[in-house]
Amino acid sequence: MLCGLHHVLVYLGTLFVLAVTGLYYMVQYHRRRSQGAQNHDSNLISIIFCEAVAIYGIIIAIILASKLTAAVDGVPFSGYSLFGAGLTVGFTNVACGLSVGIVGSGAALGDAQNPTLFVKMLIVEIFATAIGLFGVIIGIIQGTKV
Repeated sequence: MLCGLHHVLVYLGTLFVLAVTGLYYMVQYHRRRSQGAQNHDSNLISIIFCEAVAIYGIIIAIILASKLTAAVDGVPFSGYSLFGAGLTVGFTNVACGLSVGIVGSGAALGDAQNPTLFVKMLIVEIFATAIGLFGVIIGIIQGTKV
């Protein structure tokens, strides 16, 4: 149950990023094509950050799977610790996915109107991705306390 809920939450955040950013990337592409400009692939950065969110989930799943034998052996706190680590990473990756999706869609639309805004939006997107990384760090700390 822990691994299933963890993966659902992680991939829910990843799915949101792909849906929102892909939609706005297509809007940006058609807007540039109608203006006669060349398409810039700079907004694919949001999709790369989306894959980073999914990789965070895989990392914590490997760590929790290696610690699962302690939970099976009957240590009372270990099961709750692993469950909490999975929930922590799952919910922070949902929040990370929401923030990266919203910032990525804004970056795609902003870049379509003014290409100089992309670097500023990229910095905000890096900070949005850091939310998921903080969740992975906390999940590792929780998972190693078994």
